[in-house]
Amino acid sequence: MANPSSKATVSGSRELQTSSTSPGGAATSTKSDDGANPYEPQVMGFLKRVGMHDPNVENYSSRDFYSNLLCNTLKTHTVRRGHVTCFATVTPAVANYFGGLHGGAVAAIAERVAIATTRTVVGEDKEIFLVDLGMSYLSAAPKDSSLGCT
Repeated sequence: MANPSSKATVSGSRELQTSSTSPGGAATSTKSDDGANPYEPQVMGFLKRVGMHDPNVENYSSRDFYSNLLCNTLKTHTVRRGHVTCFATVTPAVANYFGGLHGGAVAAIAERVAIATTRTVVGEDKEIFLVDLGMSYLSAAPKDSSLGCT
């Protein structure tokens, strides 16, 4: 099967955006270098229409907001070569609709602790990233509870 691809310019951007379909059928795309998301206005408009618009969303759009969100949740307990122990507190910033720890926050915390642990063994000159993360959720930790992360 041929590998079809298409090229288009993103409205409001001079950068070229490319998308293609791999032989397995998965679509891939590359975003322009300016960091603009072409679907952001449509998604924000939809959320506003259904009553889920957050007027403070601009405060959360910085490149590394992810780290800032977790910094008030995750506290380091012990660090040694190949082992890091942290404690996470379930705050409203990482809680789901029902008041428990959001599954995405669990994954974000697991990723940060894994990278921190790897950093105790691998030097600063190497780039570290998580390739695959599998999660199984049994129940959410309730608000204001403290969790140990190793």
